[in-house]
Amino acid sequence: MNDNALKHIFGRDLLRKISNSIANVYPSFDQKNFLKLFTKLESLEMKPRVHLIRDELKKLLPADCKKAFKILLESMHRGKLEGFTLWPYTEFVQTYGLDKPDLSLNMLKELTIQFTSEWAVRPFIQCYPEKTLKFLLNCTKDKNVNIRRWASEGTRPRLHGESGFKSLCVTLN
Repeated sequence: MNDNALKHIFGRDLLRKISNSIANVYPSFDQKNFLKLFTKLESLEMKPRVHLIRDELKKLLPADCKKAFKILLESMHRGKLEGFTLWPYTEFVQTYGLDKPDLSLNMLKELTIQFTSEWAVRPFIQCYPEKTLKFLLNCTKDKNVNIRRWASEGTRPRLHGESGFKSLCVTLN
């Protein structure tokens, strides 16, 4: 076992940091249940850890996407979350906000200031190509370099491939 593996970012300390950050803006957040995830994380590799955190957030945040996004965004700012620690947040948006492209694209734009939403925007490109590309084209003129970079990196065609979202897009449209 490699104790220095990047997957360990998604461990007990991050769960506490996310939990405290969310509870500061959403006091009814069930921190106790969220922190129980640690025992399930230990046996997982990095991406499954991110998905487990994402899915637990779905269970513990309001069902209303707009409310959940607001909580996540405020917790990012107040908790000073940045970098890879925000990967579960971008995954949350791409997974649970795909049917709300306007709201989700704006959320990804905000998140990408602290951590790239490069991969999270791709399902929106596949499901809503015109709307998403128009949105990203406007982002190329943004004053924030991270938003401009996101617009570029998120639209690199060689990285798209078949990601399994086409069947999901068919059900959405």
